[in-house]
Amino acid sequence: MLNNSTVREIENLKRSTPYRSISIRIIGLTHVARRTLAGLWKRDILIWVPAWVVGVIGLLHGFGRTYPDSYSYVAWARFFADPNSAFIIGLKGLPLGSSTVIVASRLVVPFLASLLINWTSVSWSFGIVNSVFWIGGSLISYYIGKRLISRSFGLASATFYAASTPMLAYGSSIVTDPAGYFFIGLALYLGLSTLGAQLSSKRAFAEGSVMAISLLANPVGFAAFSYAATVRCSARRSLALFLAGAALVLAPVIILGVVTGLIGKLFDFWIRHKLIGASTPMTGGPALDALAWTFNVSAVEMIPINRLLAIFSMSLPVTIFFFVLTVLLGFIYLPQKRELFLYAPFLLAYVFLAHAWIERYLFCLWPLLLPAILVGLREVLLILGRVASRLIPQIRRRTPPILADPLFFVAVFLDVQALVNLRDYLGLSSLATLLELVQNLV
Repeated sequence: MLNNSTVREIENLKRSTPYRSISIRIIGLTHVARRTLAGLWKRDILIWVPAWVVGVIGLLHGFGRTYPDSYSYVAWARFFADPNSAFIIGLKGLPLGSSTVIVASRLVVPFLASLLINWTSVSWSFGIVNSVFWIGGSLISYYIGKRLISRSFGLASATFYAASTPMLAYGSSIVTDPAGYFFIGLALYLGLSTLGAQLSSKRAFAEGSVMAISLLANPVGFAAFSYAATVRCSARRSLALFLAGAALVLAPVIILGVVTGLIGKLFDFWIRHKLIGASTPMTGGPALDALAWTFNVSAVEMIPINRLLAIFSMSLPVTIFFFVLTVLLGFIYLPQKRELFLYAPFLLAYVFLAHAWIERYLFCLWPLLLPAILVGLREVLLILGRVASRLIPQIRRRTPPILADPLFFVAVFLDVQALVNLRDYLGLSSLATLLELVQNLV
């Protein structure tokens, strides 16, 4: 039989073993994890996670993917990484329709990729640069939504942007579209944050320089630059400094373009093939199905509303009908429409003059249509909730607070829509195939 001193020694030994400290740490970490998750849930962050996961999967899947014009971007990136006169001399002999000549107006992404090309592969350098623009565009979308309505609306806006089909397809590929999407959003955000205010000299000069860079990133930068300059017209001093900042960036580029002969070729291409071509009868145009695909709301097809449309004798597909409905309601209920309407002519003029009728280019309208779609979607869900609560009174009495917020259902809709976007983009037959893809990526 053990004496009292021995028993005390054993008890002290048990207390000093690492197992007790490990268990305490596990309990502590579990408590912290629970509190963190509870805080994220209260801050309405967790409900957006599925759509962001989809966006990241699309980003990884298309990382460094090439398209027909990608090889011209790579050629310019290699030139910036190792400048040589032979490349410049060769530009003078290239025909007008050469892809290398056409993309000479989109040199920001190749230049940034050239800074990484000596450290990693071509696909990785472009993938990293465009991924940064994907993140930047999502942040700009968040701040635009927050500025227009609220923080939760900003999260919805950023989620829609990050998991949209164009971003899944081109978000990290060897193209310049993500940079263009970023700068047209940046122009609207700068306009919203300083509209009607007198800017400091440094701010106006810096904005001019940044918007000038947008002109060299993607042709849609012309819409962004024109809108930003128009906003600055409210103050002459701000406009002068804005243009001075732009001149600082554009002057050396223009000089280089004159020396190489690219200015003349680009001017001829845009005037003869784009602007004059815009006056000819349109064979297509931005059809509703293209817009509905670009700003995809096809998750609504999971709701059996075909019969409802049949009652009203409507032959429009469900997705197109829902797209038109949300856009109309959005512009009706959007609290700050003036700024968007001011931007609309510049974006629509670019779409018309550049013949940007296909889905890939129509996403340049996202600063105009994305807020409207989300507000319209919220209004549709509010109407459905009111109808349901009147038909079934128990719903109103037993609904948890989080389910009473229509933005919760907007988040659920966007999560489902993100999965649909990824499924359609990858050509998957089912969600089971999607899960297999995720396992392979991991």
